[in-house]
Amino acid sequence: MLENEDVRKAIDAAKIKRSDKLEVDAEWMLKRLVAEVEADLADLYTDAGDLKPIDE
Repeated sequence: MLENEDVRKAIDAAKIKRSDKLEVDAEWMLKRLVAEVEADLADLYTDAGDLKPIDE
């Protein structure tokens, strides 16, 4: 299916449109990945080892 040039072009155009709508680009993605890599999972747990509520 992706060998069909018209299909591939339509998919590429849809991806660009979606990215523009969501304001997602390579820079945003890299920043997001860095934030996840640098995140401290201990921040998600209380001192007793229980998961903190989402709103905390």
